[in-house]
Amino acid sequence: MKIDPINTEMIPMPTPEPLASHIDMARTAVRRADITSAALMVRNVPAHLRNAFGLLCPTPEIEQAFEEVMRTAGVLAGTFRTSSFPDRQQVEREKEAAMRAFDQLETALSTAKPNETARAIGLDW
Repeated sequence: MKIDPINTEMIPMPTPEPLASHIDMARTAVRRADITSAALMVRNVPAHLRNAFGLLCPTPEIEQAFEEVMRTAGVLAGTFRTSSFPDRQQVEREKEAAMRAFDQLETALSTAKPNETARAIGLDW
């Protein structure tokens, strides 16, 4: 966290770039999910999150945030699996919940430290 010099409030540091690209891809998959892409989203979101998680030293806060993203994305996917014509408002509510979970994850990742694997391949932030 750093202090905004104008508003004197705490603002989160940005997500480290090596992690941000994986999180952005997962977020985009959830945001664009529909009945035709839900199965792909179910595979891609965990893959992107595992890729990011594999580069950092986990903390309980980060682990909890990752689990919440996975949970909310799973709820969304379940809605698409259980109905050929899911309720549009329900889908939007579930996407909003997933986006809030991604926001929490990005906040948690702002303090993430690279693990040995990340450092070995030249990623250090």
